[in-house]
Amino acid sequence: MGSLISAKCKCGFEKKVALGGGMHSHLTYCAFPCYCQDCKSLYVADLYSDDTSCTECGSQNILPYDDNSMRIKVKPISVRPVIRYVQKTFWEKLLGRNLEKIVSCISTDINVFDWNTSSQIGRDLYLTD
Repeated sequence: MGSLISAKCKCGFEKKVALGGGMHSHLTYCAFPCYCQDCKSLYVADLYSDDTSCTECGSQNILPYDDNSMRIKVKPISVRPVIRYVQKTFWEKLLGRNLEKIVSCISTDINVFDWNTSSQIGRDLYLTD
């Protein structure tokens, strides 16, 4: 499902945008914030579409906000392990079967939006705080 986010800047700029896709359009529509380098505007483009031109000036000189040049350079991402256990039924617990541990890692950076788009555009989209 999509997300509604609010972009805010120290300069006073503020804009609310809907990202991703809806229940019926998530396979064919992927709204994602882009920056127009010509008119300096933030707009939302459908990254599944061939036409991602700026909605303000029509320019093709755009960068999606997941582009490396748009990221603030910070120290390397730190991760912390998350340990969960597979749920067992009452009978499995009664029979004394051991719990199976699932270990995964999550980033301590804050993702405000992510979208699994690797099959459609060749990369997953992440938008960090």
